[in-house]
Amino acid sequence: MKKEEVGSFVESFFENDHTGHGLDHLHRVVKMSQFLAQEEGMSPLEKENIYFLAWLHEMLDKKFFPNETLAKEQLTAFFKTQGLSEEEENFWIKNIQGISFSKRTKENNFPLWVKIVQDADLLDAIGAIGIGRTFMYGATHGSLMYDPQKAGIKDSSILQHFDDKLLKIPDLLSTSAGKEIGQERKQIMLDFLKAFKKEWEGQ
Repeated sequence: MKKEEVGSFVESFFENDHTGHGLDHLHRVVKMSQFLAQEEGMSPLEKENIYFLAWLHEMLDKKFFPNETLAKEQLTAFFKTQGLSEEEENFWIKNIQGISFSKRTKENNFPLWVKIVQDADLLDAIGAIGIGRTFMYGATHGSLMYDPQKAGIKDSSILQHFDDKLLKIPDLLSTSAGKEIGQERKQIMLDFLKAFKKEWEGQ
C-alpha cells in the first residue's frame, strides 16, 4: 500500500468529524504507535504494518460505519486499488477489527504489532486529551454532563463514562511504555474528576 493514498482515503471519511475521532485523533494514534513500536523494538516490516493499521483502525468501527457489510465493501474496494490479494485483504480486515474495543476478547490473541496500535488508540482516550474527547463525544450524542443522583449507574452521564471505562484502560494496555504513559494519564483524570466534583458543588 502507498502511505499517501492510505492517508487520503481515511481522511475523506473523518475530516468533518466532531465526536473526538477526527483527523487529529488519527494523527496522534499514528504518532504514538510509532513511538511504541520503537520502544518495543519492532522490525521495519512490523513498523510499516503498524503505520498502516494506525491509519485504518477506525474504518470498521460500528460507531461510524453501522452497516458492517458496506464498510467492508468500501475498504475492500480501496484495497483493490492498492493491488492487494484477497488473502492480504482478509489479513488487514482481521487486524483492523482487532483494534475495536467492543470486539476485544479477554484473550486478545493478536500479535504485538497489533497490540501496539490497540495501546495507541486506548491512550488517546485517556489523560487531558481523553477528557476533551469524552466531552466532545458525549455532547454530540446528547449525553447529560453529570447527575450526582445517578452516580454509579452505567451510561448515566458523560462523567460516569470515566468510571465505566476510562479509568480501567491503563490495566488493559499491553506494552511497557504504554502502561507507564497510561498510569500518568490516569492520574490526570483522577485529579480532574476530584476538581470537577468539587466545583459542581459550588466550592
